Amino acid sequence: MGVKSLAVALAVLPQAMLAEAPPAPSCFESGAEWYLGTDYGNGLRLATKYRANEQSDVGTGYLLSCTAGRAVEARQSGTDGYVFYDLADGMIRSPERYTLDDLAKLTREAGWSAQVVNFNKGACICGLTW
Repeated sequence: MGVKSLAVALAVLPQAMLAEAPPAPSCFESGAEWYLGTDYGNGLRLATKYRANEQSDVGTGYLLSCTAGRAVEARQSGTDGYVFYDLADGMIRSPERYTLDDLAKLTREAGWSAQVVNFNKGACICGLTW
């Protein structure tokens, strides 16, 4: 494809296709900013929380069950930055059934710290949508 053909092709593309992806929905609550990752429906969602007073740009990852008021809370410990999110996504999409405890255990085995925690069903992150 020549330069002229490429220029014509780009000129006729809708502007929406050329624009950057929109920022992730976010909310601020109790000194922390939440960013919605993937919303799997039925109150199950991946999210990241950043505390205002943290010196690190690494947030805390969560797989939230907003309807149950439970979550896996995971922090990166020097390993791949996406391990927790990849594990959570794979387990959710798997035809097999997994629990939050299963995810926390596998996340720890992958080098992150992780635990199952109670979670406020009314938290702002539970009300965000894409």
